[in-house]
Amino acid sequence: MVLSIAAGASCAVLHIATFVTAVPIFWLILPVALLAGLVFCSEQAGTQRSRALISIKGMGLLNAVLLAYVVLTYWHVLRANGWTSNVSVVDGGYVAMQHGHVIRTITEHEYRMFATLWARAGSALMAMMASVGLTHLSD
Repeated sequence: MVLSIAAGASCAVLHIATFVTAVPIFWLILPVALLAGLVFCSEQAGTQRSRALISIKGMGLLNAVLLAYVVLTYWHVLRANGWTSNVSVVDGGYVAMQHGHVIRTITEHEYRMFATLWARAGSALMAMMASVGLTHLSD
């Protein structure tokens, strides 16, 4: 349960940071490590469950809200990036690329924010996974 709360808290801090400043995507390593520890520990614990402080009904609603937020966040990130999967510097200019083909020219700000937007989407997904993990542990 502690790992789930720690993963959720680290995701929340990271997610809020993406609205304030540029955040490298590798900052997702900590939440991923905490979630991996959660999975490993829950497998080792077997049938032992801890009592949750929040009711299962409340967690189900929270999980549904977080899932909707994750879907909307990913949609926003893809739309903001022009439905492209990569950015790069080509001939001194910033470009958005899809499957190795240049789709459009982008600004330096869009180029710098590309990783931050994906970190935002990833942190939302990790927070939802931590919430689901907490629900699973409280059964």
